[in-house]
Amino acid sequence: MRKLFLLLALPCLSTAVSALTIQNGFIPDLGGKNLDAVETKAEPTPVPAPVNVSPLSLDCAECPPLVKVSGGSARLESLSEQGRIFREVSLKPFAIGKSEVTQDEWYELMSYNPSIDKGKTKPVEDLSLSDVEKYINKLNKKTGQKYRLPSETELHYAQVTAQGTTWSKIWSWTLDCWHEDYSGAPADGSPWTTNCTDNYRTLRNGSAARISARGRTSVKFGDNRDDSRIIVGFRLARDL
Repeated sequence: MRKLFLLLALPCLSTAVSALTIQNGFIPDLGGKNLDAVETKAEPTPVPAPVNVSPLSLDCAECPPLVKVSGGSARLESLSEQGRIFREVSLKPFAIGKSEVTQDEWYELMSYNPSIDKGKTKPVEDLSLSDVEKYINKLNKKTGQKYRLPSETELHYAQVTAQGTTWSKIWSWTLDCWHEDYSGAPADGSPWTTNCTDNYRTLRNGSAARISARGRTSVKFGDNRDDSRIIVGFRLARDL
C-alpha cells in the first residue's frame, strides 16, 4: 500500500522512484528513508532479581503488618522529562508495610477516616504529609517502635523486588524532599533530604509497580507537604 500510495501521490516523481526502487531495493521517502524497513524496538530493561520477604510480628493489634525485605543491589529504572533514567542502588535489609495503611488501621488509631473512596480494607487516602506524621508519632508512642515513612529508594526497591507485597493505585508519601532527577541521590537507600526546595516532598505511584515483566516503577512527583489529595496515602517502614 505504501508503494502504491507514494506512486499515486507523487506522479511527477514516479520515474525517479522506480529507478531508486530498482537500484536500492526499497521505496524511499523524499529524505531517502526506507519506508519498508522494519522498526526495531529498544531492548527491555533487565528485571531486578526478586528478594526474600518474610513477615514480622505485629507490635499491636491495630498495627499494619510489615515484612522484612532482604538487602541487595539493583538497577532501578524511572521515567522523567529527560527520558529513561537508570541508577544503581545497594540497600541493607529494612522493614516495609505489606500494603499501604488501610482505612480500618488508620481509624483504629485516629478515630476518623478522611478517605473519599470508603472501604475498611482500602488504602487510607486524601492525606497530607502532616496528617501522616501525626499518625506515625501516635503509633510510635503506643508501641515504643520507630516507625517512619520509607525513603523513595526503599519504596522503589520494594516495588520491583519484594514479592508478596501488595500495591494499589494510590500515590505514597516518602521521606525524600523533591528533586527532579537523581543527580546526587544517595545510593544506599537513605532518604534524600539535602538541597531541598520549599515544602515539596516526593511521592511514588504504586499503580506502576509491575508494568509487565519489565519491572518499571516509573512515576514520581513532588507535592507540598501540607496539601492533601485524593489517592494520596502512605506505607510504613522502619529499620531492622
